[in-house]
Amino acid sequence: MSTVKRIYVEKKAPYAVKARELKEDIGDYLGLTSVTNVRELIRYDVEGLDDATFEKACRMIFSEPMIGIGVAAAMLIGDKRAVKRGLNGDIIYGMTIAAVVFGFLAAKVLFIITKLPEFIKDPVRFITGSGFVVFGGLFGGILTVHVYCKLCKVDTLTYIDLMAPSVAIAQGFGRIGCLLAGCCYGRETDSIFGIVFRNSDYAPNNVRLVPTQIIMSVGDFVIAGILLYLARKPRRKGDISCIWLILYSVGRFAVEFLRNDYRGSVGILSTSQFIGLITVVIALLTYIFLLPIINKKQD
Repeated sequence: MSTVKRIYVEKKAPYAVKARELKEDIGDYLGLTSVTNVRELIRYDVEGLDDATFEKACRMIFSEPMIGIGVAAAMLIGDKRAVKRGLNGDIIYGMTIAAVVFGFLAAKVLFIITKLPEFIKDPVRFITGSGFVVFGGLFGGILTVHVYCKLCKVDTLTYIDLMAPSVAIAQGFGRIGCLLAGCCYGRETDSIFGIVFRNSDYAPNNVRLVPTQIIMSVGDFVIAGILLYLARKPRRKGDISCIWLILYSVGRFAVEFLRNDYRGSVGILSTSQFIGLITVVIALLTYIFLLPIINKKQD
């Protein structure tokens, strides 16, 4: 008879949605306002794994490390490609860390802006809780890279072009994290390609849904492949960056029609669709009109 191994998992404070809701319910329905903290532990009983495989599962499956894996992959690939192009690979690590930190901050700020009335009523819940807008992270990260490049006295467009495929790869891993958590879920479907969550804090459980997380993850990896292919030959500075923004925005606009989680709206469009349209227009105008001027001046 095989041994059953047991592991308890607790979500980090910003993502402990169920624990916060339970604390609120205890206060509202039981009147126990003196309760200051509630923790939710998820128990997994695992059978049929040897010790080594179980240890790997603890690190790679139960701890939801996909964002970390994505960031690490982005830095390593960026460093390798920088060295091949005679650029300073050491800059990549500091630049990536700074972009991640301020990108997350910008993603949170844009999320708060999209939910400003609710934020005003309960700012602490929004600041400490989950909820981000990816486009905020993209723009915050790009701005951070620009400032970082200025401080390091290197060309901004060169390094954004270099890191664009890496960012797409990091996003691909991040969407796998979304799949494991159940956030960013799709509409109900009868398709055999639908997925069913059993114990998600975000998605409806025991309902077949469009696998939007998988679609977005595959799309991000495909975009990374396209960018890496296009970057094999010399191109104008800024070309890869603009193509990246256009491809991501178009893909995100399409996938938004398949999602069913609340993401805010601007008229008939979701917030991300609205921002994506603006991004496509700006990127196209930059690609057609601005980049020739920038590259001519630098020549």
